[in-house]
Amino acid sequence: MSEERRPDSRPPVGGPGGDRGGSDGRPPRRGGGGGFRGRRPFPVSPFRENRVDGHQIDLTIDYKNIDLLKRCLNQASKILPRRQTTLDAKRQRRLSRELKRARYLALLPYVNRGGN
Repeated sequence: MSEERRPDSRPPVGGPGGDRGGSDGRPPRRGGGGGFRGRRPFPVSPFRENRVDGHQIDLTIDYKNIDLLKRCLNQASKILPRRQTTLDAKRQRRLSRELKRARYLALLPYVNRGGN
C-alpha cells in the first residue's frame, strides 16, 4: 500500500514546509502584499507652496492667517494630522493652538456642515 509517485508529479500540499511554507524548508512569508500598491502617496504639505490661486500668502502660523489655517483643515473642519501637514511636533502644537484660537474668535467654523 505504498504510494507511488511519478517523477513529473508534484508533492502533496501540506508537505515538509506546511501548506503555506516553501517546499525548500523556508518559513512561510509574513506580512501583507506590500509593494507599490501598499504605499500611501506622499502628502502635499500646506506649507510647501506659498501661492494659492495666484496670490501670495504668508506662511507664519498665526490665528489671523486664515488662508493658511483653512489649508490645515479637512472638509469636516478637523485638524489635519502631522503626517499630512509635514510639520514637526512643536509647530503642529502651535498650529492646533492657533486653529483653536481662531475658532474661539469665530474666524473659523468648529464644524463644517455644508461640505465646503
